[in-house]
Amino acid sequence: MSDEPVFNDECPAADLDGHEYDYTRVETVRSLAGLIAVLAGDAAIALAVVLSFGHLDANQGMSVLTAGFTSITAITTAYFGIKAASNTADRAIRRKRHKGRGRRHGKSAARSHRTPQT
Repeated sequence: MSDEPVFNDECPAADLDGHEYDYTRVETVRSLAGLIAVLAGDAAIALAVVLSFGHLDANQGMSVLTAGFTSITAITTAYFGIKAASNTADRAIRRKRHKGRGRRHGKSAARSHRTPQT
């Protein structure tokens, strides 16, 4: 059995110091923290746009509104794109580890050690 921590939804994993933690809970907190950071950035941009309206004419106001909307869209889309890619990579790694355990034990392991017949 490997000393490497197991990352799946059923069992806790251990960090480098040996402290166990629930991997699913860590990922949930990480996701929530990222979403809060994105929403805070979006809110700051929206606030800057709203506060600038009183000091600009119509053309400048429309330019600021468009730039603000574009920035909010870009930040939010980047977050969800990175999150989706991260989730996909995480699932692939967990699936590979799960399948890897099955090959080391049981019938698959016996088949993999056979010498080819000629």
